[in-house]
Amino acid sequence: MLKEFQDPTTGLQIHIHLVPPSAYLLQYQSQLLPGLTEFPQTVAIALFQAKEELVTESEAIAKEKDRLLEQFLSLARTLRETSNFPIEIICPRSGFPLVSQQGEKHFDIVTIVHQSLRIDFSQTRDRCKVFTYSDWKTAVYPGLFLASASIPEIAEQLDEIDWPKAKK
Repeated sequence: MLKEFQDPTTGLQIHIHLVPPSAYLLQYQSQLLPGLTEFPQTVAIALFQAKEELVTESEAIAKEKDRLLEQFLSLARTLRETSNFPIEIICPRSGFPLVSQQGEKHFDIVTIVHQSLRIDFSQTRDRCKVFTYSDWKTAVYPGLFLASASIPEIAEQLDEIDWPKAKK
């Protein structure tokens, strides 16, 4: 299921794909989230449209990635605070959970997005992996959170987010 949002104050485009756990997540669940007895039902892949393509390393690109990281964390924390079910936030930069016990493996967000959504990616000269997504091309920043709720429950919760509040 795809949910599309646009922040009314900044114009930031956000696509959130709600999917069941990928083969990678199921295979490595005990190494990714060792403290959980039951793995989350829903994976939310949040794709943020960057102001420019993220194919090179520069100060401007680093600042854009920082901006999008803050937007993702703000959205994920708002969702976590307003939900009545557990949500685990995965840091896009480190690949480790921000709430639960860190496992011996990190979340390979590129693999998860590729397996779940069949979005192509390539490796840049700087050894960074970038997605090619719809008409955004490589101007896309991924984030990931997991929820112990069904896809319809997460979709409903996303619809209730107050976007100016989520952005703070």
